[in-house]
Amino acid sequence: MHKVHVFTGTYPGPPGPAALLRLLEQHVPHSLPLLRRLQFTRFPGGVTEHTRILFACSSGSGGGPSDGRPVDAQGDDRLAPADGPNSFAAAYVDFSRGPETEVWMYSSLEARGSELADQAVRSYSPSKEDTDEEKEEEMKALELDLAIAVLREIKVQRDAYDADPNALPRRERVEVLMGTLSERLRLAVVNAAATTTTGVRGGPTVTFPYVEIYDKWLMRLNGLPEIPASALALLTAESGGAGVGEDLLHWTDVRREDVAMVLSRTSIPRKERTIILLPSMALAKNDGTLVAWAFLGPDSSLTSLHCEPEYRGKGLAKAVAIKILKEHGEPGRV
Repeated sequence: MHKVHVFTGTYPGPPGPAALLRLLEQHVPHSLPLLRRLQFTRFPGGVTEHTRILFACSSGSGGGPSDGRPVDAQGDDRLAPADGPNSFAAAYVDFSRGPETEVWMYSSLEARGSELADQAVRSYSPSKEDTDEEKEEEMKALELDLAIAVLREIKVQRDAYDADPNALPRRERVEVLMGTLSERLRLAVVNAAATTTTGVRGGPTVTFPYVEIYDKWLMRLNGLPEIPASALALLTAESGGAGVGEDLLHWTDVRREDVAMVLSRTSIPRKERTIILLPSMALAKNDGTLVAWAFLGPDSSLTSLHCEPEYRGKGLAKAVAIKILKEHGEPGRV
């Protein structure tokens, strides 16, 4: 059984074990949500006392499942996987953030065979000539085992959090809210858990209730379009616009006093404590009233993009999305 290493989040401090961060960087773009969420811990409020970073890899470190007692994430290089295809699974966990996303998870399985992945992680073999089908099946099984080990540890951490009398109460449901979970990984875990070691169906089940499947769009910052002319016509010259007359719009951030209105415009559970931490971009009228806005989430995804109904059809939502990605989406920033 694979050991899952458990680390606390620290601020200020490293955003995770150095070995894990290096692996996630090698697996970009598939690993971006988890990598960016770990990097978000470097910012004030980006980590709590309940933050846990889980990491399981093919290092041969041995041992059984974690007993739930975390250690500081000081970048222990002894956790680095052995030479090879770097099989691993990892997760960022914080149950105090509910009803918002509580878990971000990544498995090296997600990048295998993908044209978007670097050649070094795309295949289990160094070249097509060296392809070993039997070895590939063994590596796939290993990656599934690592992912399942991390999922089991997530349950351990959930139970520990729920048993803590000093912890903020979660919602009534016992399910865990996971964000950006790969459908490929989810199906692989479900199928593996339903198969015994002899290959016969009927093993222990793993369920993912309330599954909603979404497309994930990756955007290169140097490939973003310019702000639409229809939007520029409504902006002041100080905001880079070409508008003429009164009642023009200007760029601003979402202020604390705007949060109540922002939260009222979405059915997605959001908390003020999180919104005020996120990079934002908005367009406002002369009196400060917001008409369009967007945020970059803890994993650097474009989130809560909104335009008031009376201003739709003018390219304002697109303008806000382009602006926030260009100004806050640089590597090394949230």
